Amino acid sequence: MIDNAAPSVGTARRNRVTGWLYLPIVCLGLLFLSDVQADNLEITDDYLQGLSDEIESPDYVLQANQEISQTKKRENKRVALDPKTKKALTSVDAFETILRTEFPASYSIYTKLTTSTRLNVFTHFRETKKLSAAKRMILDMYALTKKTANQ
Repeated sequence: MIDNAAPSVGTARRNRVTGWLYLPIVCLGLLFLSDVQADNLEITDDYLQGLSDEIESPDYVLQANQEISQTKKRENKRVALDPKTKKALTSVDAFETILRTEFPASYSIYTKLTTSTRLNVFTHFRETKKLSAAKRMILDMYALTKKTANQ
């Protein structure tokens, strides 16, 4: 026989009490997840600090200088602009893409500059149409920023 009657008051009270017993378990689970997430943020923060320290090393500046000299040699050999450089002249995003993909050391230093300085670098690149000039400006502005910060 199937009982279609409503549950008794005692059954409803037991279900409600049992439901409240799960609340501490849920809270502990959320606390654990937030702690794990905080640990991940510390790892990310350590990772970013490591990248920042790496960029400030003399090796990075040396690599960026080597990129500049190689670019100057290529620019002096050609008469017309290559398609990538032409595309980089059209927008900041295209300029940053060519820096990131072809000149990683210069791009890493570029990311340390302020937004207004980055725009100045892009404007300088558009005027000169030379990546070597833009990369030289990146290094000069970065050195100026570090010098100002140390004073």
